[in-house]
Amino acid sequence: MTPSLELFNLIRSLTKAEKRSFKLSSQLYNYTKDYIQLFDLIEQQGEYDETFIKSQLKNTPLAKRFPVAKNYLFNQIIKSLESNISKNNHITILKKELIRATLLKERGLLKSSEKLFKTIKEKAKQYEAFELLLEIIDHQYFFLPTNHKNINHYIDTLQAEAVQVQKRLNSYYDIYSIHQKVVAFVKKNEQARSKDLDKLKGIFDPKHHNTDKYSNSFKSSMFCNLTHNMYYYLTRQYNDLNASNKSLITLLESKKYVLQIYNKRYIHAIANQLLICIRIKDFSGFKYYLKKAHNINPSNNIEAYERFIAIYQNQLLFYCNQGLFKDATTLCHTIKADKSFIALHNYDRLIFEYMFAYSFFGNNQFHNCVEHINHINNFLQTSGNKRFTSYTKLLEVIAHWELNNHELLENIIASIKRQLNKNDELYDIEKLLIKMIQKLLIAPESTRIKIFKDYHQKLSDIIALNDNALLLDFIQILCWIESKTTKKPFAICVKNIKAINEAT
Repeated sequence: MTPSLELFNLIRSLTKAEKRSFKLSSQLYNYTKDYIQLFDLIEQQGEYDETFIKSQLKNTPLAKRFPVAKNYLFNQIIKSLESNISKNNHITILKKELIRATLLKERGLLKSSEKLFKTIKEKAKQYEAFELLLEIIDHQYFFLPTNHKNINHYIDTLQAEAVQVQKRLNSYYDIYSIHQKVVAFVKKNEQARSKDLDKLKGIFDPKHHNTDKYSNSFKSSMFCNLTHNMYYYLTRQYNDLNASNKSLITLLESKKYVLQIYNKRYIHAIANQLLICIRIKDFSGFKYYLKKAHNINPSNNIEAYERFIAIYQNQLLFYCNQGLFKDATTLCHTIKADKSFIALHNYDRLIFEYMFAYSFFGNNQFHNCVEHINHINNFLQTSGNKRFTSYTKLLEVIAHWELNNHELLENIIASIKRQLNKNDELYDIEKLLIKMIQKLLIAPESTRIKIFKDYHQKLSDIIALNDNALLLDFIQILCWIESKTTKKPFAICVKNIKAINEAT
């Protein structure tokens, strides 16, 4: 991402309160009006247009040093945000109190200093700020008892306490480092097939890294649960994922102060549970957790953003999974009209664009579907991002088939094969689907149903393998083929699949 786009996205992410705070601080530190004008020009844009901004600033001193001005504005916004975070962040407050206690100690005000260290220590224990606890214990060695008989006991107590804190810290760092490795794997292999998952087993083993091993602190337990969740999601073990994520939600709800610190994690856990309920067909559970999501009270703009995604992405997926594509397209229009949609980051926008495309496809609005696929393709081309390439391309092929763009399809398929080969995403199922469409393009209309039936069986056999079943999370391709052989609407075929799943 270019520095200009980073500044643009930073300004877009600000709440009204944060913008007001920045402008107040700009008056305090006498920033020139030109910087505020630059801020306002960027804030007013839906998409970043540097040429327009430069034209508006051509008669100002910023015009000659525009790159420097952008960098300066970026840093001043960050400073403003830092000052606000320090007022609300528990660890930052503790660090400031620790500095205060240290200053008192250095100036010989030992009673006040010792009392403050004890207060900070209790808070640090509550928040599991292990590094701060070790630093506080180190300071407490200075406050030896006046009674010499108690000195050894005092020192032994501090040492034992430090050993326990260090043990809990080591346990936390152990699971946290594993967690970060799995996160890195997920980012690279979010749509992983079985050949990729062998590498994951070398990083994390749920049997070895069990929750009991990391039960000596809340943070260790939380990251252990989070890592289990990612493993079970990638390996599609949804029943295990359901149990693990519910444990995480219970853990996060266990203490009041936890949600003050980890409210964003809680929103993610609820979002994951909504997705799990869809996957395991627990629709009463979905309604229960959707209500929980609506009841979450965001404490800042980031949490409001995450709650927006949690609610609307899963609601769209819920409708599409049940074949309720009319409801899905109605929701698409609601989402696009929401102010939060404009502020979406690129990856989240990409997910929504795909779900919009799929919703319109299911509602037989194929032109709208292709329009959103084009949005995705433009983003993928300009960003170099490879996510969703495979599923978007398959949806693009069948959307153009529905539009009878047969001549265009030949060029699209050739382009798709090149791109998927380049990204190492041309798996067996993609090859088979492309081969089916190529056969259909040259076959007489009277033989097409037979071709659809033949490939329905071939695709069913491939999708039965765990590594290809992931495709059905993004597009019900078998239902689409069934709609061609039975002449039933695609939405009806999806509903029938849902009914069969519920019955079994």
